[in-house]
Amino acid sequence: MQQSFPNVPFSTFSDTIQLIFGSNISLATVLAVSFTSFENTDLLNLHFRQQQRICGNENKVQISGWIIALSNALVKKLGNKRTDTLFSKNELA
Repeated sequence: MQQSFPNVPFSTFSDTIQLIFGSNISLATVLAVSFTSFENTDLLNLHFRQQQRICGNENKVQISGWIIALSNALVKKLGNKRTDTLFSKNELA
């Protein structure tokens, strides 16, 4: 079932992004991160699956190779300057 995209005012979207990332992040960076997430749902699913132990002998990992590969590709695409805008000063320290 497909649903239409919600009618969210840009100001609400902008306020949410600034709350999560801060005011230094560009719209291009937000869109790059969003589209990367939307287009790589299989990798995100694999990452989530490795965080959940279903069978008794499975290893549970916090950070999977799948998410490391995806984040490294995103950092390479964005560059260090734009990547730094994804984190607060406390997170970068």
